[in-house]
Amino acid sequence: MTNNHKGNTTMKLVRLTIAALAITLATATSAGALENLPTPRAMTAVSYNTNAAKDVRVIGDSISWLDQPAYYAYAFGSAGWGTTVHSLWGANMIEHRVNWGSFAKAAASTKTKAVVVALGTNDLSDIRLSRPDWSSQLQKVFNEATSASKTLSAAKKCTLFWTASTESPGHDASVARAYNLHLVSLSMKTPGVFLADYDALVRTNATYRKGLFPLTGTLDGKKLDGVHPQGGAARSTLAVWLRDQVRWFCKI
Repeated sequence: MTNNHKGNTTMKLVRLTIAALAITLATATSAGALENLPTPRAMTAVSYNTNAAKDVRVIGDSISWLDQPAYYAYAFGSAGWGTTVHSLWGANMIEHRVNWGSFAKAAASTKTKAVVVALGTNDLSDIRLSRPDWSSQLQKVFNEATSASKTLSAAKKCTLFWTASTESPGHDASVARAYNLHLVSLSMKTPGVFLADYDALVRTNATYRKGLFPLTGTLDGKKLDGVHPQGGAARSTLAVWLRDQVRWFCKI
């Protein structure tokens, strides 16, 4: 089988899977009707290398919070970029959109050339296939991702959504796969939107995995939980990987 044929077959399978999922979720309520707005809380964005002509923004949750922004800044700075990080523990797309206006701020910034949406873990948490409302809750997440992609695409920002980890203990693997397929759909139909395959990083990069697993282990005195990278090697690996993803897709 030729490579072109293999590629065409793969894309057909992806489209068929997305179509099947769309049918499953067709009766779900819109995000606006489902929305339970989170209680407002403070989130202060941090910026590095502010004199750089081009800036990369990371909109994230606890994976990109606390110690991680400095690692992003070092990796991004090596490429000549400034760094702005909008992240906080427990954050999801609704909170970023409604409480902090993170997507709108990124769209409005003239210096911001690339935006990384490093979310999904909290958005998908507690969406279990055993719950009767799983499809409506998943549709809610889909709608938030679609809204963010439209906002950033309209502003002509190069946007990278990173895929959800299928090995995270915070949500069902099948739910993560469905979300990732939705991101594939967005990348196919929305100008300037691409995927950074965070799921593949978690599954295949030994250095990064060592900062997450095993769940019974510890690193630098901190418990490994399968979600938050521990140790400088894992944090650095995440930052360098993200820099290379931006370089590849955004060409800034």
